[in-house]
Amino acid sequence: MENKICGLETLKIRKAFFQNKLPKLLIDIQASSEQTPEEYEKLSAYLEILKKEDEKLNSTFAKFLLSLETDEPDKVLDELNCESLSEAEIAELDKEKTNRDSAVREANRMLKGLFNKFRDKTQKAPSDDELMAMAFELLSLEYYLIRDSLYKERMFRKKIVDFERTGQQRKLAEEAAKTTLTYREYALAEGLREMVKEFLNLTKKRYKNM
Repeated sequence: MENKICGLETLKIRKAFFQNKLPKLLIDIQASSEQTPEEYEKLSAYLEILKKEDEKLNSTFAKFLLSLETDEPDKVLDELNCESLSEAEIAELDKEKTNRDSAVREANRMLKGLFNKFRDKTQKAPSDDELMAMAFELLSLEYYLIRDSLYKERMFRKKIVDFERTGQQRKLAEEAAKTTLTYREYALAEGLREMVKEFLNLTKKRYKNM
């Protein structure tokens, strides 16, 4: 195999293929300079070799990949593939969603109330004891806030993939996905989680100085 095809090192083409960056590489080849039919044939033949190599690799290590995906101690119920879950597992997911939604509502209520107390000069500022009690309550919600943020991030990334499947390039797909309600929900969830984290850190510092 030649070291260069269409002006590119074969190692670069190989990396692009196995790192799922082939579409961008092909666009770069077309944009850089006009290639001869012979060069495109060489590229096609090389990609066919890589494809067969990939299929052989997956076939050889399939049993190990399957073992990793179904390892019971690490099993996580997948909200995006409910059709493969049992009724009991779906009920478990519904329960977790209820807990996530409840944690989000409660954390928002608490932080908005705190904001209003500091903003409204007619209200008495919360005492150290009140802040500490609030910190412990938010800490108890953090588990589900993290899971809510992770779930909504998955939904946002799925939206990017959906746009890519329509033929859009990665960057354009990301920008398109950011215009959706899915991204807004993810951004709000991540922002809430960060605010809670920052409040807990500030409370720790204040507690040490009490």
